[in-house]
Amino acid sequence: MLTVSDKARDYILTAKGAVYLFENGRTGLCCGNIEFEPSVCLGEPPDKKGYIVKGINGINVHLPETFTTNIPLTIHVGSFLGIKSLHIEGWKLI
Repeated sequence: MLTVSDKARDYILTAKGAVYLFENGRTGLCCGNIEFEPSVCLGEPPDKKGYIVKGINGINVHLPETFTTNIPLTIHVGSFLGIKSLHIEGWKLI
């Protein structure tokens, strides 16, 4: 289950009106495999092949066809030195 916070929705609507997730994939480390959280990018994916569109909280979210989750995730907006960025909260590395 993926949701978009109200602050993130407002930011997305003033920027490009849509977002897409870019899966970073599994990375093998000495202690096993870790799957880093997907990146949240403003706009539509450059190549829409392999994506599905879901309307979440008034935002078109383009998700990779292979994206699955068993835990609740939320797209949030954060700010560092006045620069806003989107990220996913609730992701578990293992």
